[in-house]
Amino acid sequence: MPKDEARAEAKDAPEARNEARGESKTRTIKIGDTDTVAPGEFKHITFKISESSTGRPIQTPILVANSKEPGPALFLVAGIHGNELNGVGAVRELIDQLDLSTMRGALVCLPVVNVPGFLIGSRTLPNGEDINRLFPGNKDGSPGERIADMLLQILSQCDYGITFHTAVDNWFNMVHARCDVSEAENRRLARALGTEVIINEVGLEGMLRRAANDIGIPCVLVEAGEPNAFDRTVIDEVVTCARSAMVDLGMLKGEIKEPIFRVIIKKTEIIRSDHGGIIDMKVVPHQLIYEGDPLFAITNPFGKERDMHKAPFTGMVLGVRTRPIAGPGTPVVLLLKLDKTLSKIEDKLKETWRAKAAEVAVPVVSRPQEPILELEIKSDKRGMDDEEGA
Repeated sequence: MPKDEARAEAKDAPEARNEARGESKTRTIKIGDTDTVAPGEFKHITFKISESSTGRPIQTPILVANSKEPGPALFLVAGIHGNELNGVGAVRELIDQLDLSTMRGALVCLPVVNVPGFLIGSRTLPNGEDINRLFPGNKDGSPGERIADMLLQILSQCDYGITFHTAVDNWFNMVHARCDVSEAENRRLARALGTEVIINEVGLEGMLRRAANDIGIPCVLVEAGEPNAFDRTVIDEVVTCARSAMVDLGMLKGEIKEPIFRVIIKKTEIIRSDHGGIIDMKVVPHQLIYEGDPLFAITNPFGKERDMHKAPFTGMVLGVRTRPIAGPGTPVVLLLKLDKTLSKIEDKLKETWRAKAAEVAVPVVSRPQEPILELEIKSDKRGMDDEEGA
């Protein structure tokens, strides 16, 4: 569907939008030229995406769960970057939990897209190409462009999409969502994930989520944890986010994950070291900080402090460097600016803590649902984009 038509469609009445999103139909999912998954089928498919230099096929696993009950089709894609493993773990976990008899619509899962990179622990393909900079691809192009083209042909059958990533090497990010929230269905999907932070960004040219948006498919990115590791706590949180989105889309029964607060922000700021040395980190991801609070110190090999970096504003720590070695200009901490809204978040947290304490002391049979505190932070000149890693 052309981009302009898809955007016009999103402005239609909810009934028309739902019809267009496939929420009242079933469909047969095609994987390449030979495999089909009809309503009521659950298939594991090994799909050839390329060939090695010896002529052997390079294959990626694809799972399709296609219910007999009408509903939307959702794709879940992980492992576009071969060293980003938390998304791989989350999609595998979700697949294991699936029960086709209780599901509506269709789920298309690609847990490991970049198989060559996955096998050698590399973000990119062996030739250095980053698949997530090559969408929508080109069937006659480079190896990565051909893979991107084949994948988008499969994924374009879906109505919604979620892609899973981690931070870049030597970095850890708290679980958060990224999408263009100016598109209503992107915003809906990002909210349904239940993350406390949504970064409002269109995405770089060539990213899967941007290419999906360009053909009218709402698609959001979930960034979670660090590369080259399975982090059970992070994986569990991401699985909960994905299931929550499926509940919101009517694909599963259950509860939607509701955060205590939600911040939608357009810009983040990286705090860099001024000197070379060993990092003594003073903060952790998800921590609320005030202007002037210590973030990290740079020390020499003898432990003597050379430089202390303090928070330039009040906000939240989104991510931190995990390799404790820095040179001048090394990124060390990623911050969200919340100086005008932090007090509201703290008040909400205190309300929640008091409510939980009261429920422990005096069990409550029922309680009216408190509205989520949602804050949309406008950008200012000191912010900076942080899209390179996704």
